[in-house]
Amino acid sequence: MTDSKALGERPYKSLVSLEARVTDPEVIALVAADVRAIREWLLLDLRCVRALNGAEVIGLTEVPKPELARKVFGSAEPPAVRAHLAHLLVSERAVAGVTALDAALWIDAAGLRGERTDVRSLAREMGLSTRQVHRRILAVDASMAQLLTSTDAASVVEGTLAPDRLDAQELWEAVRAECLMSRDPDRAADALLALSRNRSGSRGTPPSRRDDDAPVYRAGNKDARYRDAGRAVNWLATTAHRPPLTPLRDPAELTGSLVTAEAVELTDDPHESLDQLERSINSNQREVLPLLLHHAGRLIPDVAAAGVDTRLRYLGLAYFATFEPQNVHALRFARARQDEALRYSPRGVQDWSVFKGMAGRAFMLGALGHHGAAVQGYLAATRHLERHRPYEATYLPDLSDAYGRIAHHEALRRGNRERAHRAVTRMERIAATQEDPEIHYTLARTQLEVELGFSVRRSDLTLDPSRPEVLRRVDRAFERFIDLSLRIGKANRELVACDLAVLYATASRDRGMLDDAVRRFQQIVAQHGGYANQARQMNVRLRTATTLGRTFSTVPEVTSRFDPLSAATDVVPRRPSGLLIEPAVV
Repeated sequence: MTDSKALGERPYKSLVSLEARVTDPEVIALVAADVRAIREWLLLDLRCVRALNGAEVIGLTEVPKPELARKVFGSAEPPAVRAHLAHLLVSERAVAGVTALDAALWIDAAGLRGERTDVRSLAREMGLSTRQVHRRILAVDASMAQLLTSTDAASVVEGTLAPDRLDAQELWEAVRAECLMSRDPDRAADALLALSRNRSGSRGTPPSRRDDDAPVYRAGNKDARYRDAGRAVNWLATTAHRPPLTPLRDPAELTGSLVTAEAVELTDDPHESLDQLERSINSNQREVLPLLLHHAGRLIPDVAAAGVDTRLRYLGLAYFATFEPQNVHALRFARARQDEALRYSPRGVQDWSVFKGMAGRAFMLGALGHHGAAVQGYLAATRHLERHRPYEATYLPDLSDAYGRIAHHEALRRGNRERAHRAVTRMERIAATQEDPEIHYTLARTQLEVELGFSVRRSDLTLDPSRPEVLRRVDRAFERFIDLSLRIGKANRELVACDLAVLYATASRDRGMLDDAVRRFQQIVAQHGGYANQARQMNVRLRTATTLGRTFSTVPEVTSRFDPLSAATDVVPRRPSGLLIEPAVV
């Protein structure tokens, strides 16, 4: 594989200095057997089951830290050590002469992402004997001994703060996405679900679901679920320290089902593969995206493969391809984009990918129904962007959009009205100095969403006719938004306009407006292909409208082009999270 230096990429920040640190008399000189001992300690810790007593985790089977590990890593806990070792290997593997395949093999065998894969499974997957796999693992042990000898691992691990978490819910969703990457996804998902139910009612547990929306166990082995649930605690703890992104082994991991596509000519050049992926995204060729994402990920598995800029570009495109259908993998890509920019980019905290990763995390939390966490995420993203101005001069549209998302989610959950209006005021100040039509479109959309969110009665999705001043305000906001969306002339903007028009028509009980919006939606889809998540949300709105009286008793649903990234219920939200989707239960 072509390395980053040969491609002329900007060098990334190294985690180690391979200078003559070994000459320091206080440095511990490690050999392969030492690394193996550390690896076995981490595996033993990973295998331990946390005892569960009702709603609380009451402890972890004691695994004493070996003296060698204490000298190398200080007081760092096993989850932090796992993440550090994994990042050290993937970033410095070229220096140590380790291939990307062997690095992934070692990380999986050592369980450095929180889930361990046994050597027999790895051997079957690679078409090798177990003896050959063991030899390759031992060879990486020797390389890791050199890397650990050349760095102050204790200060690196202990000096690395635990990554900021928007909310405990993000951690659960991130591990749920990792379950799809497991070699036994059903068992992994069951373990996480069992842990969630065992901890029901404790702080940080995801909110309960409706009975008809609750997930079901899939593997069918109750004893394995109980045993694995305790181990899932270790998985959560390790994921909190952000180990490197799990590489895609098969396009089906993105879709939850078998991927088929017409013949696509693939390139072996990393940059050309990203160009091909970007063209397919821009032309809305959704059917080939899983294959192209997998191929590009194989060519660019880490920063050592083609440089930090190329790697960050891949993560950005991967997020963009998966966030449109609200595929849960978008959360994985957003987290990795932020973390790898902070770790490896020479621009550090000012790298544009840091903000984009933060905003991407917040967007996906909102799409998954965690609106309070989404608000906190966007607040953090706006503070970051206002404090660490990126080199890009055109950041104001993104800042305006982040404020719009804050207001959107506050209106959606009927939360802090004052915060929503403050966010709109910030957007108005930005728009007053800018001519960018996207900024004005985002402002108009947010103003309408706030008016509708705080004015429509949740019990029956109706605008209160006894408040004519509110009706006039909503009418003005709606007319301005529709006008701007038509002037921009982008398909996705017009589809959003149709969606909000259906909501407004439902709240005002206007069947003619609803029919016009549905007709226009189908015209745009027929011309441009449309987006599966918008069609899914639109159909939930239409089904809700049919329950609100005779006015909408017969409303046909809309159709959209098939999107493999949103075809399976495992990878997309169970219920759309758009504004005022269905009446509140009272």
